[in-house]
Amino acid sequence: SGWKTKAWVLLVFMGVTVFLVSKYWEAEGERVAYKAELEKKRSDLNQVSARLATIAEKLELVNAEKNELKSSFEDCTKRANKVKAVAEEQLKESQAEVDTLKTNLDTCESAAAKYDKKIATERE
Repeated sequence: SGWKTKAWVLLVFMGVTVFLVSKYWEAEGERVAYKAELEKKRSDLNQVSARLATIAEKLELVNAEKNELKSSFEDCTKRANKVKAVAEEQLKESQAEVDTLKTNLDTCESAAAKYDKKIATERE
């Protein structure tokens, strides 16, 4: 009966060993699967980070171009305002010249009318 007890102890020991080894390999399989999933997520995250970096670079370029265009627009507006001011001044000067010429013309016409009247009076 001693050998039966030893056999049962050995059988139980082997059963426990097989059970523990199978649990170990099951856990190892889960660990490997989890690690693979983690690596996949890390890879996806790196791709997203790379895309975000590219978008950030493009955004910086767009902002720089926007600022350059804004500056160009402001410069153009300043030049246009200067041209407008010069044109308005020239218009005032031209209007003054026109007014002077009208006054001179009126004076000449008045003098001519007086002269014509004088000549007409002398002929009579």
